[in-house]
Amino acid sequence: TRVLTQVAFIILFLFELLVLGRALLLFLGIRPRSLLLESLLSTALGACALVAILWCLAVFRILTAPAGWFLAFLIPIAGIRHSRFWLQRGFTASWTVERPWWSATVLLTWLLLSYLALNFLSVLRPFPIGWDDLGSYLNRPRLMVSYGHFIFSMAQFQWEYITALGFLLFGYNSPFGATASLLINWTAGLLAVWVVYTFSRTFLGKGSGVLAALLYYTLPLVGHFSYADMKVDNAVFTMSSLTLFTLFLSLFPPAEEAEEAQEEYMPPQRWLILAGLFGMTAATQANVR
Repeated sequence: TRVLTQVAFIILFLFELLVLGRALLLFLGIRPRSLLLESLLSTALGACALVAILWCLAVFRILTAPAGWFLAFLIPIAGIRHSRFWLQRGFTASWTVERPWWSATVLLTWLLLSYLALNFLSVLRPFPIGWDDLGSYLNRPRLMVSYGHFIFSMAQFQWEYITALGFLLFGYNSPFGATASLLINWTAGLLAVWVVYTFSRTFLGKGSGVLAALLYYTLPLVGHFSYADMKVDNAVFTMSSLTLFTLFLSLFPPAEEAEEAQEEYMPPQRWLILAGLFGMTAATQANVR
């Protein structure tokens, strides 16, 4: 009742980001050949778009539970094509690991997944830890939802608009809603690990991604923001890293992306559009910090 319901919420939350982000990727004419890269960019771009949508709801003073639930149902229905795509990939996509079970890569993968799961379980609490959470990172989204409209301290596009979803959907006095908001900030750490893994795997080769992601996530400060103080530093890192990642994809496309770029609908310059979007989001978040 405490764990599986929150796991289901995070899965649905990521699914919404995937659907919204893939619709925007196709609108920009970007079709990565790698499913790993496409899912990462879709999730991150969906997060940027969701921040903008919630910001507009707050400005127009309709940041209410009915509007939040309407948006939650609207995204997968309006993007039914992309919903079917991700559901199909979720049940049919597979990959082959050509390593023995005792290899270092398999061991590091289990360590990384175990640490992510342990932090997830540590965050299952309806009460924030630390003054920053109580006074800022969880308090401001909760206040905004309780007012139902825009507040000055949330003037810029910030990850905290996504944090507010737990309070918005389940009530600003709900323990489940507070825990859901905390876990949304935990998801920022998951996205950061995802970016580091994909970046390293793309440009340094297979086998390096797991090590790089584990080294990042086991940094003491990063770990503290993943189970104790649920700040937005991981979200800032995610958007900043994605800015460099998409810039590198534009300047130094991997072999498969270079081959894909020869087709008319996929010029490499379009990666610069994503770099600008992610850079703008990272700059606004960093400015708030």
